[in-house]
Amino acid sequence: MHCALVPVSEYTPSAKNWTAKVLVIQKLNPRQSRSGSKKYQRFLFVDKDTKLQAIAYSPDIDLMQNIPQLLETYYISNAKVTVVDPRFQVVQHMYQWIINRTTTIKHVNDDSLPRELGIPRFTRFVDILPSEESDTFVDIIAIVIDKVEQRPVNTKYGVSTVQEFFVINEERMPMMLSLWNDVLFIEGQDLIATSEKMPIIAATRINIVDYNGISLAARGFASIVVNPPYP
Repeated sequence: MHCALVPVSEYTPSAKNWTAKVLVIQKLNPRQSRSGSKKYQRFLFVDKDTKLQAIAYSPDIDLMQNIPQLLETYYISNAKVTVVDPRFQVVQHMYQWIINRTTTIKHVNDDSLPRELGIPRFTRFVDILPSEESDTFVDIIAIVIDKVEQRPVNTKYGVSTVQEFFVINEERMPMMLSLWNDVLFIEGQDLIATSEKMPIIAATRINIVDYNGISLAARGFASIVVNPPYP
């Protein structure tokens, strides 16, 4: 590719005619906006040392159905650079990309970034401690061994839907993982379909719940990847 590559850390809204070389580290499924007027899809990318979030809106997300793929490297050019709303910020970088029809995405067939950059730092279950902070998250990798049926739960925000899965990690420690609302209905569909086969899952941005013992909860922008492509 005959152009100068700009590090992710240097992008600002004034950036023009740029190209980045990034690894895909998260690709959430499309969701409906709260207003119901359009869909959106979120991504996380990383270059050598900086993570950056991105978003695409309908109808542009239709162009993203098969790309980008998890742990693959891409050249991305001419996405719109904007300030991230702090309510939706999931990494330290204060800017995000808005991917649209003018954005160019090209798969890197050689000279890819190391896949290790995109592998989360998984927390051992023995190291998961109670936390009173709602923005404390852990990433886990485990095997699903059982589940219970979905059920409605009354919360201060209204009626929610939850489904609990029992998982065990390489320490052979069991833990309960609850999937709530959009995470259950959208990110959790592959898990629901394959749970009888005891799949491996990588779950990221997971809340710690300290109620009648420690458990885990997947809400908001949590990601559930079934049989992840990690070495």
